Amino acid sequence: MTAFGRDLVQVVKFKSFSQPPNSEGLIRRVELEKYHELQYHAGRTISLLHSPHGEPFIAVARTLDRQADTPTLPEGWSLTKHLLEDDLRVDLNGEVSVLRMDNEDSYQGPLPAELVF
Repeated sequence: MTAFGRDLVQVVKFKSFSQPPNSEGLIRRVELEKYHELQYHAGRTISLLHSPHGEPFIAVARTLDRQADTPTLPEGWSLTKHLLEDDLRVDLNGEVSVLRMDNEDSYQGPLPAELVF
């Protein structure tokens, strides 16, 4: 991509707004094409959001002015926390769903099957 007379690498491309994954509208879903790598160091606690189908999504952003510390979860969804014993690398490459919760926290995934917690 070229902008302002410079060549830039485009790492995110908007694909679509999807139907909310729940009937209550507590989660907003956006589909992106991304090429990101997330690094988490051993000793860090990560938060995972699990869909009713068992798909895990990792927390990547917390909005400072969010309404509550914990999001309201629709039926069948769950949150878990995991203390990492080893460093963790998450590649978000290709089609990625971004889930925005009612408290404005953001989760992305689904994570690859080889990342089991």
